[in-house]
This record gives sequence, structure tokens and C-alpha cells, in this order.
Amino acid sequence: MSPPDLSVLIVSYNSRPFIGHCIASVRSTAERHRVEIIVTDNASPNGRFTRRVPPREGDDVTVIDMGRNAGFAAACNAAIAASSGRQLLLLNPDTLVTPGALDQMVDFLDSEPRAGAVGPKLLNPDGSDQGTARSFPTPAAAVFGRRSPVTRAFPRNRF
Repeated sequence: MSPPDLSVLIVSYNSRPFIGHCIASVRSTAERHRVEIIVTDNASPNGRFTRRVPPREGDDVTVIDMGRNAGFAAACNAAIAASSGRQLLLLNPDTLVTPGALDQMVDFLDSEPRAGAVGPKLLNPDGSDQGTARSFPTPAAAVFGRRSPVTRAFPRNRF
């Protein structure tokens, strides 16, 4: 069997209220590509969250219990090591994936071999843009960046 097209990697810490909805949104939005879901739990203090991961026939959900709060990077690395997908998506557990987004992302990566990474558009619950794009780090971006003191003092600054 060929590897999945996409490995969705979710790091969880105390995410019980969200993880089931997140996984359900991943399951319901990938229509044309095979997806595996890997969840790493950083020893959530509210108990094992896996009861919130409902099984689905033919689904490939892997849960990795880190046994301690190893941190985000270590949990990501554990999920990456366990993954077998052609493409990887690091996804926060409080995320809901919109219909078609995963297929569109995989299609883009397959059609653009020079693209090493993509950042999907992030929306607030009301559908407005979260504005997560950043400029390339330069001295000017540090002075005039979105969160710099200069920009806060002069929000209509053309730079």
C-alpha cells in the first residue's frame, strides 16, 4: 500500500475540549487524499484525552503518549518520526479545518515541487482573517513590523 498523501500531526496538552472536534474536522474535509492523523499527548493533567478520539472504521489515528510534558518541539519530532505521509501538517488541537482545505494544500504541494512549506490561511471563528503573515525578518521589519512600538504609536504609517 502506498503511503498516505498527508500526515496531520497534532500536539495535545490539556486539549480534551477541542481534540475530538479537530480530528472530526480533519476526517470530514479530506476527500481526495489519504490522510493519517498522529496525536502526541504531552502528559495532559486532565487525564488521558484519548477518550475524546472517537474511532472510525478504516481510519488511521495514532496516539503517542509522551509520558511527560516534553514540549511542543519534542512532541512534533515524535509525531514526525511516526509519520509516513508524503506531506506533513502541524495542526493545533483547537483548529477546525474547512472543507477542501487539505485537498487544496496537498494539490498545491504536489504541483509546486520548489515549495518546501506552506502556511494555510487562518480564520477567526467569525470567518475574518487572523492576519498571521509576517514579512521576512529585516531591520526595517523589526522597526516597522506589525507589533513594533513604532507601528503601535503610528498605526497608519505607510512602512
